[in-house]
Amino acid sequence: MMTELVTYTSNNHVATITINRAERMNALNEEVILGLQAAWQRLETSDDRVAVLTAAGDKAFSVGADVKDAPKEMWQGVPSIGAQTSKPVIAAVKGWCIGGSYVIVQMCDLVVAAENTTFKYPEAQLGFTGGLIASAVSMATRSSPDSSRCQAACSPRMTSSFSAFMRSARLMVMVAMWLLEL
Repeated sequence: MMTELVTYTSNNHVATITINRAERMNALNEEVILGLQAAWQRLETSDDRVAVLTAAGDKAFSVGADVKDAPKEMWQGVPSIGAQTSKPVIAAVKGWCIGGSYVIVQMCDLVVAAENTTFKYPEAQLGFTGGLIASAVSMATRSSPDSSRCQAACSPRMTSSFSAFMRSARLMVMVAMWLLEL
């Protein structure tokens, strides 16, 4: 179920998956979560070699679950959890990245963050770390970034697990430059 709240575009074997709900700071509701799940499924069956996950607007990648319209099962929108993905996923993050969106980003193979990015997991202050712990366990049991998952699509420069911070205006330019090495 692709929706206008999650768009999927493809260019030169690179999928761009965009959370498109800037007016609500890309808060995650049921439609967004199911849209992400559909995007991961589409990526897996496509000719695309890699996906870039990004979000509309400059204020927030996502503020996490929409408290007025919460998704039923947040895990469904998480790459490799809600839908199997054997292709690398790069998160291009700017602005706030909070709660459930932080877990989604954690499950990506590479995170490129703009200088205005703030990561926050407020659930930990309440003693709840379910999503964070689940993603850490999953990462520990997944194959390493330099395994076959990335060998087919990533250059050696991209196979290590790292994050890069840069000016917001250069975020997508830098991601595009790295992808040109594929």
